Amino acid sequence: MEIYAKILGFMAIILVGYAAKRLGLVREQAIGWLSALVLNVTLPCTVLRGLNGQVLDPAYFALLAMGFALNFFCLGLGRLTAGRSPLPVRGFCMINIAGYNIGMFAMAFIQSFFDASVFMVICLCDVGNAIMTMGGNYAVAARAARAPGMDARKMAKIVLLCVGFHCYVAMIVLSVLHLRLPEPVMAPVRLAAFANPYLCMFMIGIGLKFTISRKAAGTVARILAVRYASAFLLAAAAFLLPVGSSVSAALALFLLSPVSGLGPVYTFKLAPELLNDSSMCICLSILVSTAIYLVLIPMLLQHAL
Repeated sequence: MEIYAKILGFMAIILVGYAAKRLGLVREQAIGWLSALVLNVTLPCTVLRGLNGQVLDPAYFALLAMGFALNFFCLGLGRLTAGRSPLPVRGFCMINIAGYNIGMFAMAFIQSFFDASVFMVICLCDVGNAIMTMGGNYAVAARAARAPGMDARKMAKIVLLCVGFHCYVAMIVLSVLHLRLPEPVMAPVRLAAFANPYLCMFMIGIGLKFTISRKAAGTVARILAVRYASAFLLAAAAFLLPVGSSVSAALALFLLSPVSGLGPVYTFKLAPELLNDSSMCICLSILVSTAIYLVLIPMLLQHAL
């Protein structure tokens, strides 16, 4: 019952965020500063809190490469899903089917239901994923759509400006060296990390939309159908990996997370006329993943025990 109470609590915060927007208590523009707060403060603090003092098993470094591989796999699925659609739609499908929404969705659940060692494994996998969602996927999609792509210098700049990426790298280095951050540093970090899942859920609620053009509905439906069909197959395969049951369970949640929240940013760069469709794709994906998590988390935790 405690597990369901936590999940329902997260869902309640999403509904509070949506209600606050509908009642005019919070404007949708608040997503801008909330996302900046999450990306630059609470999410990095979550990484610091989860990884501090953890000893890294070298065998798990393969998961860093997995983050890259999963994104390239999804980009390929996006290209196949687009078929013979116009070039902008081809890029749209690739951008909006690739990437895993870990920092603003899955991590909030994983940090609440799994211990720090499992959290560290997911962070390793998310390093490769984060690099792709912060520019890599856009570069590949732009090339496929024959649009001006992002050069290596610009993509590197986007990644290097990401606070969370620097935290990942710093904590992995500290882990390899068997060092940890001192308590005076960790005390405020823990407070900010505690707020992360609640801010993420509230922000998701503010961003929820339920309108989409009939023309775009078919494309979005195809994207989500392909994305989740492949995600379920990959999640099942995760239990065949030579890792512990807790890690397999957390990887399944990783794979069943929503599409990347940066989809609209890069959709606007490549095909601005499809921006609203990208936002709807994310909103529907969040609803689908929330429903999946509600059903699967108790089962996965039972498996992990």
